[in-house]
Amino acid sequence: MSMSTKRLIFVLVVAIMVGPAFGQRRRGGTGSGGTVPLTPDVTQSATATFEGTLRNFDKKRFVVELDDNQTLVFHRVKHTELKPADIQLNVRVQVDARKEATGDMEALRVCEKSCAGAK
Repeated sequence: MSMSTKRLIFVLVVAIMVGPAFGQRRRGGTGSGGTVPLTPDVTQSATATFEGTLRNFDKKRFVVELDDNQTLVFHRVKHTELKPADIQLNVRVQVDARKEATGDMEALRVCEKSCAGAK
């Protein structure tokens, strides 16, 4: 094998190995700074806590107005924990939630005022 053929093979191997990583960055699939994209497994295990005023509540979803006047819609699922079970509208609540694979927020726990202890 000639030297130019070996170089060509080397360049092709490097391009095949490195190409997908560069392709993701160009498309923006890795986020800013080249971070790894969130997979459904990661997002489903990460929880966040939100505090605000309960504005709307029904069997499947509810709306919380945050302190900065933004509103978030949370979906209730069968394992959503409510404390107390009959929270009234226009009261301060704390919501522990996680992002569903669809991008919606799934409520894990809803407490009037604040939730005592970690979930």
